[in-house]
Amino acid sequence: MIPQNTRPRLPVKAAVLFAAIGLLAAMSTANAQLSREMDWCASEVTAELTVKGCTAVIEKGGLSPKELSVTLTNRGTAYLVMGDFNGAMADLNWAIQLDPKSSSAFGMRGNAQHLMHRDHSAIADYDEAVRIDPKDPAMFRDRGIAHVANGDYELGIADYDEAIHLDPGTDDAFGERCFARAIVGQLQAALADCNEGL
Repeated sequence: MIPQNTRPRLPVKAAVLFAAIGLLAAMSTANAQLSREMDWCASEVTAELTVKGCTAVIEKGGLSPKELSVTLTNRGTAYLVMGDFNGAMADLNWAIQLDPKSSSAFGMRGNAQHLMHRDHSAIADYDEAVRIDPKDPAMFRDRGIAHVANGDYELGIADYDEAIHLDPGTDDAFGERCFARAIVGQLQAALADCNEGL
């Protein structure tokens, strides 16, 4: 586990992914305990409660492959927040097997790969996420982060450009592009991005 003060932040906010579980929350159940655990799995609560909730939902069974994929993606995200990269990768690999069209699962696995310093693998996952959902600015931003970590600053800047094009309010992308532009010597443009990202 990377020490807290040096661990890179997760490029994708978990709340974005937790919102994707809406289809799971619509499942009917007469069991109040399971209902509470479904809420934990589908909500932005602590990572530990998310793992507990999603695990209970998985163990109960009865999920469609897509619902199970979303549940695994949420639990994998929680494992990632907790620094359990093995748990995250196991869940995200399984989620992708169940739903190979889940941009969220590919994107989150890309985040896990990036945090494990496997940036070539992270980029491959982000490429797939972008192919599935080319309108998600977070996937471009996250792929840009991996490109920059890999030393490919121009590719990173191009991805930040697209993230900003898709969502001009994405302060994170401005901040990341500021850093990349400063490294390649585009100081005026970097300063403008830094100011925009504040």
